[in-house]
Amino acid sequence: MNYKKLVGEKVYLSPVCPDDWEIFEKWNTDYEMQHLYGGGDGVHPPAIDASGAESQSRNKNKFVIVCKETNKVIGNCGFNVDDVANRYWRKGILV
Repeated sequence: MNYKKLVGEKVYLSPVCPDDWEIFEKWNTDYEMQHLYGGGDGVHPPAIDASGAESQSRNKNKFVIVCKETNKVIGNCGFNVDDVANRYWRKGILV
């Protein structure tokens, strides 16, 4: 179940929940999606099981991008903290 954490004009961000991992696995095993976001030469098998999805869902730096009009997940984004002392982080977005 997604809820509106950060709301924009057409989309909102919602923290990742375990139900969202099914969508991520679908994207990760799709050949065209792999090449669109530079995933390499082959399709990857499912990388996360149910327990892994649960632990990843507790990560407060990962969000799904949800269309306000349809309430459908259309992407994800995350913030990876690489160096806390120097306040350095990277962001990743997939739509």
